[in-house]
Amino acid sequence: MKYLVVNTEAFQKGTVPEAVIKFASTGKCHLIFDEASYIKCNTPMAERKKSARNRAIRSLAHAIDGIKLALTGTPMSKSPVNLYDIMDFLKASYFKENMFEFAEKYTIRYTLPRTFIRSTISQDVYTSLYRRMIAAKARGRDDLLAVVYAIQKWYKVSLNGLRHIIRHADYEPFMQVDNLMQRIENDTMFVRKEDVLDLPPKTYEVRTVTLTDEQKKLYKEFTDHAMIEGCVVENGLELYTRLQDICNGYKPQDADDKTELIPLENNPKIDCLKEVLEQIGDHKVVVFCNRTRLLEDAIEAIKNEYSVARYDGKITDKQKEQTKEDWIANKVKVIIANQASAGFGLDWLKDAHYCVFLSNDCSVERRLQAEARIYRGGIDNVSRTYVDIYVEHTVEDKVLQAQRIGKDLVNKGVTDASVFEYEEVIW
Repeated sequence: MKYLVVNTEAFQKGTVPEAVIKFASTGKCHLIFDEASYIKCNTPMAERKKSARNRAIRSLAHAIDGIKLALTGTPMSKSPVNLYDIMDFLKASYFKENMFEFAEKYTIRYTLPRTFIRSTISQDVYTSLYRRMIAAKARGRDDLLAVVYAIQKWYKVSLNGLRHIIRHADYEPFMQVDNLMQRIENDTMFVRKEDVLDLPPKTYEVRTVTLTDEQKKLYKEFTDHAMIEGCVVENGLELYTRLQDICNGYKPQDADDKTELIPLENNPKIDCLKEVLEQIGDHKVVVFCNRTRLLEDAIEAIKNEYSVARYDGKITDKQKEQTKEDWIANKVKVIIANQASAGFGLDWLKDAHYCVFLSNDCSVERRLQAEARIYRGGIDNVSRTYVDIYVEHTVEDKVLQAQRIGKDLVNKGVTDASVFEYEEVIW
C-alpha cells in the first residue's frame, strides 16, 4: 500500500495539486482528512464565500470513490451547521436539505429588523422573546398568540424556534440536536480523550485586571460615540477590535490604511503576566496571544528574565523549526505564540505544564485546540494548568462566556453562544 501525505495549504490556490491527481489516478484511492474542521463554515452565508482551498479539497473528496474518513475534535464548535460541510466531504449531498434549510432546522434564526440579514438569534433577543412570551402566556392563550404573531412578523422566527425558546429559559439557540446526532450516528464515531488516555483533569485559573483611568476614559468614549480622537470605527467588529486594543494597553490611532497602536503609560496585562510567570517558577509555559503588538511587547518585557521565544505568522519556517529544537532541548522556557499559528498540530508543546491566555481569541475551536497542545502531555500524570488573564467588566468577559458555552456544545452536544453579535456584546 502506498501513502501520500499532503498539507491542506497545498490546495491554497484553489486547485488540486498535480501530485495528488497523479497519485489518485494510479488505482483505487482512499482519503483521510485530519483536522477536518478546516472546511466547515458557521452560517449559510459563509458557505457562499467558501475559500478556494476548501472548494478544491471537497472536489477531490467527491472525485474519489474509495473510503473517506474525516477526523476532527471540534465537529460543532460554533453551531450544528458546522457538521454540514464535514458530512458533505464524506458524501456529496449527505443531507437532503440545502444549508439554508439545514440552518433553519437546527438553529433559531431571526431577521434583523429593517434588514434582510438572517443570523443565529443573539442572547439579548432570545431572552427578550422568552420574557415576552412567558408574560403573555400568563395573561391567556389569546395574548400569547398575539405576541407570537407579532414576533414572527418582526423577527421572522420560526414557530418551532419560538416553541423551543418558551421551553428553555436559558439561552439555547440550537434545537433538535438529538435528531441531528441520530441522523449521522451510522456514519460517525465519537472517541473522547478520557476513554483512551489516562489524563489528569485540567486546572483553570483566572487572573482579572482592571482598566487604568486612562483606559477607562478611552473605553467609554468608544462605547458612547464609536470614536476617540484620532480613531473612528464603522461597524461592530471594528469596535470590538479597538476595545480589545484598549484592554491590551494601547490607544488605537488611524494612519493611512491601517491602525497604529500607541502604548499607554501602564499595561496591567503585561504586569499581570510577569506576576504569573514568577509564581509558575521553573516550569515550561506557553503563552497564547491573539494580537501581534501585545505579543511583541510581552516578549520585550520578559526577555531579560526568561528564555523566551516567539511563534506566530511573522517568523519564518526556519525560525519556527529553531524554536521547536530549542524548546525540546530545554533552551527555551517560555513560548509566546499566536493561537492561529501554534494552536494546531504542535504536539511538541505538550511538556509545558502551564498555558497562559494573555489575549483571548473568540474562536471556540482555536481555544480548544490551544488547550489540547499541552493537555496531551498529561500522560506524565501532572495536571496541566490554564490561566486566563483578562480585563473584568469589559468585552473580554463576553469572550470568555462565549467560549465556556461553546465548549458545552463540543463536549456534550447541547448548546453554544460563541456566535454572538459584536454590537450586542459591547453595548
